[in-house]
Amino acid sequence: MFTVAVGQAAIGQAAGSLVQPAAEAGKGLYGCLKRKYDYAKHLTENYNKLLTEKQVLICKKEDAERRIFIKGQTMEPTKECSFWLHRVEEKNNEVGQLEMRYNKEKDASCCFFRLFPRAKLSKDILKMTQSVVALKEEMNSMTNTLEQKDIFTDRKLPKELNDVPSITQHVEKLLNFLKDKEVNRIGIHGSYGVGKTTIMKSLHTRVEKDNMFDSVIWVTVPKDGRVDQIQKAVLERLNVRNEDGGSEDRIGNLISQVLDKKNYLLLLDEVNSAIDLDRIGISHDHGKVVLASRSKPICHGMDLDEQYEVNRLSKEDAWKLFHDIVGKEVNNPLLQTKAELILKQCGGLPQVIKALGKYLKGNCREDFFSMTLTSLRTHKAPPLEPMQEVFDAFKLFYDVLDDRLQFSLLYSASFPDDHEIYRDHLIECWKAEQLIPEDETFTIARDCGKVMLQKLLDRHLFEQGKSKKFVRLPMLFRNAALRMANKHKTLELLATDARVVPHDYFTVEKWRNARVISFIHKDVNLPISPECLNVSTLFLQNSRSVTTLDESFFQHMSGLKVLDLCGTGIESLPPSVSKLSNLKALYVNDCRRLTWLPEEIKQVKDLEVLDVSSTGMLGLPIVIGDLTHLRCLRASFRVLMGNENCIDSLLVAMIPPNMHSNGNCIDTLPVDVIPANTLSNGNCIDTPPVDDIIPPNTLSKLHLLEELSIGVDPMDPRWINIATRIAEEVARLEMLTSISLYFPSVECLETFWSCRKTINAQAKRGLRSFKLFVGSYQRTQAHEINVSQLTASGYLRYSAGAGTPMVIKDVLEQACAFELIAHQNIHSLSEFGVEKMGCLELCIVEECNEMTTVIGSDASANAAFQSLKELRLLRLQKLNSICHGPVTLGNFSQLSTLTFYDCPKIMKIFSFEITTQLSHLKHLRVEECPEVIKIIEEAGSPSVRPVPSPETVELVSLEGLEVLELVNLKGLAHIYHDESFEWPAPALKKIEIMGCPNLSNLSLGVRNAPELHSIRCSKTWWSALASLEGEVRERLEKYCLFVTEE
Repeated sequence: MFTVAVGQAAIGQAAGSLVQPAAEAGKGLYGCLKRKYDYAKHLTENYNKLLTEKQVLICKKEDAERRIFIKGQTMEPTKECSFWLHRVEEKNNEVGQLEMRYNKEKDASCCFFRLFPRAKLSKDILKMTQSVVALKEEMNSMTNTLEQKDIFTDRKLPKELNDVPSITQHVEKLLNFLKDKEVNRIGIHGSYGVGKTTIMKSLHTRVEKDNMFDSVIWVTVPKDGRVDQIQKAVLERLNVRNEDGGSEDRIGNLISQVLDKKNYLLLLDEVNSAIDLDRIGISHDHGKVVLASRSKPICHGMDLDEQYEVNRLSKEDAWKLFHDIVGKEVNNPLLQTKAELILKQCGGLPQVIKALGKYLKGNCREDFFSMTLTSLRTHKAPPLEPMQEVFDAFKLFYDVLDDRLQFSLLYSASFPDDHEIYRDHLIECWKAEQLIPEDETFTIARDCGKVMLQKLLDRHLFEQGKSKKFVRLPMLFRNAALRMANKHKTLELLATDARVVPHDYFTVEKWRNARVISFIHKDVNLPISPECLNVSTLFLQNSRSVTTLDESFFQHMSGLKVLDLCGTGIESLPPSVSKLSNLKALYVNDCRRLTWLPEEIKQVKDLEVLDVSSTGMLGLPIVIGDLTHLRCLRASFRVLMGNENCIDSLLVAMIPPNMHSNGNCIDTLPVDVIPANTLSNGNCIDTPPVDDIIPPNTLSKLHLLEELSIGVDPMDPRWINIATRIAEEVARLEMLTSISLYFPSVECLETFWSCRKTINAQAKRGLRSFKLFVGSYQRTQAHEINVSQLTASGYLRYSAGAGTPMVIKDVLEQACAFELIAHQNIHSLSEFGVEKMGCLELCIVEECNEMTTVIGSDASANAAFQSLKELRLLRLQKLNSICHGPVTLGNFSQLSTLTFYDCPKIMKIFSFEITTQLSHLKHLRVEECPEVIKIIEEAGSPSVRPVPSPETVELVSLEGLEVLELVNLKGLAHIYHDESFEWPAPALKKIEIMGCPNLSNLSLGVRNAPELHSIRCSKTWWSALASLEGEVRERLEKYCLFVTEE
C-alpha cells in the first residue's frame, strides 16, 4: 500500500471528526470489549462521514478529468496525476465494498453476537475514511496535473491506396464540406468493401495533419448502435474517465459539456442503424460529424446536411491499384488482356484487388494468369450468392495455403467483425489448438506463429490493427471464411451478431457439435452444464453479464483447449474446471472480482498459458506449483488494503471444526470461543498475519516456464520481503527466455543477474526479452514504452539509485530501452559508460537533479549513443547541455526524436557543431525551459571546442527535421543568433510555438520549408512577428491554426 506524507493536518482534522473508542478504555479483555462496543455503537455515524468524504474525492477526480479533457489536444495528465486517478478508481471500488458490507450489516439483528463484525466494520470504515482524506489532500499538494504530449505521429494510409484517384476525390469532397460553415453533418453510403473505411481513415489523416480541429474523434459503431457504447468510445477517445457510470442523459451532458468550447470532428464508421446524435451529446453548431454506412435509408433518416454514395472503384482506378501492386510486368501484351478480365472478376472492391494483386505478384506468366481466370469463373451459374466474387477470390487465396494456415485463417473468423485481435493472444490460441508444431519450445512456437501471421498479412488476408500489436480480419474475408468453414464443415462455430444471447438461443445439437464458441462482447446467459464434447475454444472475453459459472459448467468440455474469460464479472472458477484435462490456455485477466483460484485448478496438468493479471487476487496460490507444464505465466496482484480479512484468518484457525460448516463463522461466534490471552493486548485481532504473495518454491517447480511476468505494487511490503527469494527462484528456471519483474533494490537485481549468468552458461540459453524495474520512486510512474517498435525487447528502469552499479551496466549492455529516474548523484548519462549503451534505442532521463549533461567531458573518445533514436530529458534541474567537451563524430547519429521538458538551467539546445551529427533528427520539442535563449548556438562559441575538421561547416544540418515544438520558453529570442539566417528545412512539416513572447524570427523564408503545412500558435504572437512580411507571411499564414494561450 502506498504511504502518503501530505496533508497530515487535514487528515488529522478529518479523522478527529470520526467517532473512535476512548483511549482510556483500558487494557485486557474488558478494555478490548469496550473498544469493540464503541466502534459498533457509532457504526452509522462513521459510515455517513465516509460517504461525505468519498463524494468530495469523486468531485476532485471529475474536476481533474474535465481539465484533462479540455486540454486533451495538446496536453495529457502527468504520470503522477494518472496514477492518482487510478488510485481514486480503486479507492472508490473499495468504498463500494464497504457500502455492501454496511447495507448487509444494518439489516441484521442487533445482538451481542453481532458485536465483533459490527465493530470490525466500523473500524474498517474509519480507516477507509482516513485513506480517502489522504488521497484527497494528495491532489491538493500536486504541483502539476498536466504536461505536454510527447510525440506527434502521422497516421498513414497503406502505400498502395495513396494515389488512387477516386479515394483522393472522395477525401477532397469531404474536406470541402467540412470547410463549409453551413454543413455540419455529412454521410457517405455504399455496399461493404467499396472503401468507405479507407476514405474515412484518409480523411482522419488529412484533418489531423492540417490541424483543422481541436479534437478528432473516431468511433467504429457497434452493430446494434447502442448509444451507451458510442458514448463510451467517445469518452475514451477524449481521455475522459467515467468509472461512476450514469444514465445516457448524464453521460450525454458530460460529453456535451467537454465539447462545448472545442472545434471538433466526430467520425462514425460502420453505422448500421439510425443514431440520435443529440442523445450521444453531439448537438453543437460548431461541431462536425461525418458518418459512413452501408445503408442509404439510414443516411436519409439522420437529418444530414450532405450525403452521397461511394461506388466501387472505376475501371481506371481498379487498374491503377492492381498495376501498383503487381508491377510493370502486367503491361506485357500477352498478359494485359487476361489481367483486365481477372480484374473484372474483382467487382471493383479494393480489398479483393489488393489480395489478388499480391497473389499474382511474382507469377506474371501467361499460364498462371489463365489458371487464375478459370478459377475465378468457376461459380458463374445463376443464382449467385451475395458477394460471390469475394468468395471466389477468397477460395483462390485459401486453396494455395497449407493446412495449418487454412485452419488458422478460418479460426480467426471466430472473432467479431472488425475486432482488433492482439497478435500474441492469437498466436497463443493457435499454439493451443496445435496449429503450430507441438514439439517446439514456446519461444520457437511464438516465432513460428509470427511467421504464419505475417504470411497472411502479406497476402492482404489480414490487416494491420490500430498499432503493430493488433491485427484485424477484413469483414469481406471474415464473411467468406465463415462461409468456407460452413461449406466444408471445417470449423463448427457457435456465434451470433445478436448482442443479447439467452441460454436457449441455440439448440442442444448446436452446442454439442460446436468446435469454437465465441460470445465476445455479448450479454450471454449461459446454460448450466452444456454438453460440448467437441468444443476446443470458448471465447467469453468482455462478456460482463457472465458473473457466475455453475459448478458443473465444464463437466462436458473435456476437449477444451482455449478458455478466455478475460474481462468477465466472475468471482471464481467452478470445481468442474478439474475436468478440463486438455486445456492449454486459460485467460482470466481483467476479471476484477476474481479473488482466488480453486484447488481443483491443479488437475489441469497440461496447462501451458495462464494469465491472472489485473484480477482481485492478492497473491499466487500454492497450487500453481502443480501446473508443471506451464510455459507462460502472467500475474499481477492487488494491494492488501486495510485489515478486512485479518479477523477471519486469525479466528478460523481457533474455531472448532464443527463450527466451520456454515462458512460464516465470525457472525455467529460466541465470545467464549476466543481465548482471553488472545485479546490481552487489546489489538492483536486487528494485526494481519504475514502473507506471502507467492509461497516458497512455487515458481521453482515450473521447470518448463519460458515466459514470466509479475506485476506488483512497488511499495507492497509483502513483495519487498520476498523479492530476493523470488529473484533467485526465477533466475534458476533454465528454460526462461522472457521476464518482466520488479526488484526493490540493486542487490536484489544482482542476485537475479549473477545467478542468471551461471544458468545461461550452463543451458546455453539467454534472455530474449526482459523488462526489469529496479528501485522505487513514488512520484513518477513508468512511461508507456512500446518495445515492439525496437530492434530487440530489452528494457531497464532504474529509479532512485546512487552511483553506477556494475550490474546496471551489465544489463544496459543488452538493453534497447532505458529509463533513469530520480538518480541521486549522477552528473552525466555517460558515467554508465558509453561502451555499455551501444544498443540503446530509447532513453528517458527524469528528475535526476544533479545531472548537468548527457555526454560528459570525461567520456571516452568513442562515439556515444550511435543507436539511440529517441531521447527524453525531463525535469532535470541542473542540465545545461547535451554534450560537454569535444563533439565526437558519430554522437547521436541515429537520433530522431529529442524532448526537453522543465530543464530550468539550459540556455542553448544545440552547439553549432553538434547539429552536423543530427541529420536524422525529425522531432524536436522544448517545453518549460525558461532560460533557453536560442535553439542553435553560433559557430565558434567559446563554450564548445569542436573537433578540427578538414572542411568548414557553413550550414546547420537539421535538414531532416519534420516537427518543431517550442512551448512556454519565456526567454527564447532566436532559433539561430543570425537574424538574416534562413535555415534549410526541406522536411519541416509542423511547427508549434506557444508561450514564446520574445521569439520574433522563425528563420523561415519563401522557399526553405516547402513541406510545411501546419503552424500552431496564438494570433497575437503571429501578428507581432515583424520578420514576416509580404510573400513570406502570405505563404505561411494559410497554414496557421490559431489557438488561445492560457
